Parts: sequence; C-alpha cells; structure tokens
Amino acid sequence: MIVTTCYRPTAKQEKRCITAQNYFAATFVPRQKRSIASIISKYGQDVLVVSNDAYILYTKSSEQPLLFHPGSAMFRMKRLKKGAYDPFLEATQLKRGMRFLDCTLGMGTDALLAAYCVGSNGKVSGIEKSRILSFIVADGFQNYLYDLDPSFETSMRRIQVFSGDHYEKLKEMPTNAYDVVYFDPMFENPIVSSKGIEALREKACYDILTDKAVKEAMRVASQRVVLKAHYQSALFSTLGFHVIKRKTAQFHFGWIENNS
Repeated sequence: MIVTTCYRPTAKQEKRCITAQNYFAATFVPRQKRSIASIISKYGQDVLVVSNDAYILYTKSSEQPLLFHPGSAMFRMKRLKKGAYDPFLEATQLKRGMRFLDCTLGMGTDALLAAYCVGSNGKVSGIEKSRILSFIVADGFQNYLYDLDPSFETSMRRIQVFSGDHYEKLKEMPTNAYDVVYFDPMFENPIVSSKGIEALREKACYDILTDKAVKEAMRVASQRVVLKAHYQSALFSTLGFHVIKRKTAQFHFGWIENNS
C-alpha cells in the first residue's frame, strides 16, 4: 500500500503519514500534485491519502474511496430523539450505563448509536478483523467533526476499537465483561448494489459466524448476545437465536438471553 498526502501537506498530515506507514509497513510517496489515479497506475497499489482529520483509501478496483462517515447513525439518533422506533435497540435492549461490544464493527454505525444510547457512564467497544477498516474507523471516531450535535461527537470519542479476529479477542476477555455482545456479519450477497460501498465490500471480512464464537460471546455477555443477519439466513436457527421478524425488512435481529 502507498501512503501519500493532500496536494499541500501540513505538518500534521506528515505526522499522520508516519503513523500509517508504521502501522501498515507501507511506502510513503510524495504527492507532488499528482492525481490518485496516476499514483495507482504507476505503483499498482492501493493508495491511502492522509488529511488533517481523515484517512481516505483509494483501491485499485473501486471507483469510490473508502473513508469514515457516521452515515445513518446520525439520522437514527435524530429519530430516536423524536421517540422513533429502532429495531437494533429493541434487540439489544440498551440503556444508560450499559456495556456493549460489537464483534463485527465494520464502519461502526451500530456502535455509534450504541455509544449515544449508553451515555457517558456506559461503555462501547468494537472488534474489526480488517486492519484497514479498523484503522480508518478508529481514527474517524477520534477525529471526525460533527458540530451540529456536540453530544453525538462526544459519544463517538468514547468508542474503543480492537483490531483482530473476534473469536480470539473474545477468548481473552473476562466473563461478563460486557452486558450485550453483538454480531452483524457482512452479507456475501448485498441487499442493495451500490458503487458507494464497493471499497468497503472489497476490504470487509466475510468470516462465517461460528458456534464457538457465539459460546464465547455468551460467556462475555452478562445479559444477551444479538445477531443481525439476512432474513433468509440459516444462522438464526443453527446457532439458536430467537428471531425478531419484521415483515418488510431484508434483515432480522435475533437474540440469546444469558440466563446463567
């Protein structure tokens, strides 16, 4: 992977370049006012562009870059303030002060909503196996600016990100370390085809959720384990989840209560 800056790099960007270089053992290439397409063409590698407050990945095969953005979490939060229903919160039963672990963090949309809901006395963590995703999202949680709602930005800063395999990370965690443990595996077949998520799909992890991972999650979760999956997914039945069916939805939520 190539690391470069914007056209007119600042001292902050150069420092952030060093962080990315060291993390990925990547090669730094001066921008020299070249287009990203020309750098990709010359070196034949993905390019990570460093700005003052974001890391932006341009891949060889995607037309759209990959970068952090809160996305639908902002709109869901606004709807919650108006008393709207959210199926994720119905499934997780999150309340103020609770501890939430997202084992398939992705771009962090559900973790963002969870952090807002559990408040300053709660705890939200995420595990992401894709190193580039975990790097970009962890940085976004700490640097993305959303001045329209300071409380949203503050809750975002509290999210902790772990990079690695969720099963291995769960094994390292104490029993009852979290109240709710959550899985949202990446669908092999996207519900909606969009060029905007091409880069995400290219870099995402497609590991199948296993029984042993769910068992570890049950040990770590003091209250429940929650699964989000395609409405036709066999994971709900094979792994023993109670399903919350929604007639018009393309995905369902399932849960297993910890009665130990």
